[in-house]
Amino acid sequence: MHRATLDLLSCPSCRQAFMPTAHLEREDRIELGYLQCHGCAVVIPIISGIALFSEPLLHAGQASQEALRALQQAWFGSVESLASYRSERARRGTLEPYAAFQPFNESTRTLGPLLPHIDRALSPGDAILDTWCRTGWSGEWLAGRFPENRVISIWEGDSSVLGYRGFGYWLNLDRRASNLDLILTHPERPLPLADASITFLHALDSLHRYRFYPFAGECLRVTKPHGPIVFAHLHLTNSQPEPYFERGCHQFHGRDYRAWLDSVTQDGSRQGWILSEETLFRQPPGAELCDEPDMRHYNGLACLLSVSDAGLGVTAPALSSWRHIVSPLFRFHLGRSSASVASAQHDGMVGHLLTRHPIYEAILPAQPVPLDDVALATVLLAVLGEDHGSMGSYFDLPSGAPSVPQGNPEVAPAAGSQILPTSKALEYLCAIELVLAAPISKAAHQLQRFHCNQLPPDDDSLTQFGINLTSCNSPLLVLDGGEVLTGADLCRLHAALVACLPALGWRVEDWIALEFDGHPLQLLLAVLACAAGVNVRLVMSNEKSDGSSSTAIRHGSGDRARSLAIGLDGAENSLLGVISHHIADAPPAALCDAKLVVPCDNTVLALKLSAWLEVIAALDKQIDDQILLLDGQRPMKDLLLLLLAVCRQMPARGLRSS
Repeated sequence: MHRATLDLLSCPSCRQAFMPTAHLEREDRIELGYLQCHGCAVVIPIISGIALFSEPLLHAGQASQEALRALQQAWFGSVESLASYRSERARRGTLEPYAAFQPFNESTRTLGPLLPHIDRALSPGDAILDTWCRTGWSGEWLAGRFPENRVISIWEGDSSVLGYRGFGYWLNLDRRASNLDLILTHPERPLPLADASITFLHALDSLHRYRFYPFAGECLRVTKPHGPIVFAHLHLTNSQPEPYFERGCHQFHGRDYRAWLDSVTQDGSRQGWILSEETLFRQPPGAELCDEPDMRHYNGLACLLSVSDAGLGVTAPALSSWRHIVSPLFRFHLGRSSASVASAQHDGMVGHLLTRHPIYEAILPAQPVPLDDVALATVLLAVLGEDHGSMGSYFDLPSGAPSVPQGNPEVAPAAGSQILPTSKALEYLCAIELVLAAPISKAAHQLQRFHCNQLPPDDDSLTQFGINLTSCNSPLLVLDGGEVLTGADLCRLHAALVACLPALGWRVEDWIALEFDGHPLQLLLAVLACAAGVNVRLVMSNEKSDGSSSTAIRHGSGDRARSLAIGLDGAENSLLGVISHHIADAPPAALCDAKLVVPCDNTVLALKLSAWLEVIAALDKQIDDQILLLDGQRPMKDLLLLLLAVCRQMPARGLRSS
């Protein structure tokens, strides 16, 4: 917890300030310590930089460094125990639908049209309070959207999708945004904040959920008289859903909320609004607001906005720092190069959500949407959490990569390969709601990806790739001529390739260009070469070959340039010929992580092998069950299908024989 945040706190019982004690401090933040009230002497532990008002202690002796370490182990658990918990959830594949859906949910996004009003009311350094940080998303999003401000996020305690262990793992000081502080306390109790300490209060899904008294009064008390307050997502009695479903919580008519806002705005510093969630969701930022207490929709938003530009103003972060969340509502069909909304996705979770969110369902594509190679590649980079500014660099050739293989001008890059196409692709993907742009950190992106697909701990894709290979004796690649390669065969090929690198004149971290005319073995060799530590660029051949003319070309010029036939025709003096001399006695070899550069429409996409594997693991539950056919027409699609075959331990079938 930031020391500057301590100035905003006060005891919820006697309203006096806290005396901080730090056992472990990191720059201006207390990582382990406690707060003690000047008046009632209650002690509030701070663990992993999180203030646990949900676990008050009687006296300072209970908050010694040794005692807090013991409580940290009991409440937050070890990294190993949480890893075990994550593995179990990944094995079961259980999702909490609203945690996965939160970034896309219209109730979350209705804040967008109000942001220009809020920006003008803030000054750099002002404090923002977030009252419902259930999944971690709202706090991280606010911290990213308002990087010049301090954000304090509240959750009830050891409950819901994170609990103590989840907050301690995903949102500790090493992971969470540097301007974000966390307080665990129940909002139906008095808030541990001083009067008028907050400049902007964001209360998503809160005003109708918690008891109106004391929650509403506490929100008014802690916010400055001119500070904007947004109560997003209120269940109203203005109408009922059709088809009907039970919404729960406290439900009032928009006119009742309107009467309350009229009462609390009598001093004239703020104006109250009752806004339709449906109307707001369709409005751009800064659109004229229309008070709708008699709206026909059954969900609304209540807000108090400053009647003047009370602050110096803050600016949104540059688009280059934004990341993109891939929607959990879509399924991908790699063979058809398309994506579609699937009601049965995640054990029917998607259909359940869309029944309850017809506003959102109305903007989703009703039919499968096409994904060309660049759009698909952009989805892959979004899954990896690459920010907007760096996405384009993955379409450039990395330093040292061969652009035109020596002696073979026919496999030069296509015209226009230096044009970076991610902006248009992102515009398209955002328009169809397949991805959502958000100003979040890499850690927040990883947390939301966990909510979406329950990835196992550490996501060590290379290690899992090796496990999948060594544990699979069934076919993983079936060639058109009937030849079959199992996981054990691929392990032997990899070991032999590692053993024969000196004979080939290749070294780890070398670059080679490998000609691809559609044969799946060429693709497989590219993957295995990367796993042997050699960077590979796949280049397209302009004509189909019989296998003898396709080549692997070492990067270099003059005497260093060297072409080598791949040898799909069985030629002795070839890459496969050299490998064959080592395949019987080569010892097992560790997997390396080199780059694989793949043609992508009129450009190329360059990723490390581990990144290709990570994407497949992350999207596995969203990829349709399909026959894995490698047709040789689109190398990137064939590569993903080949890696999916290893991930799922099922055969991919090549349509080119040797």
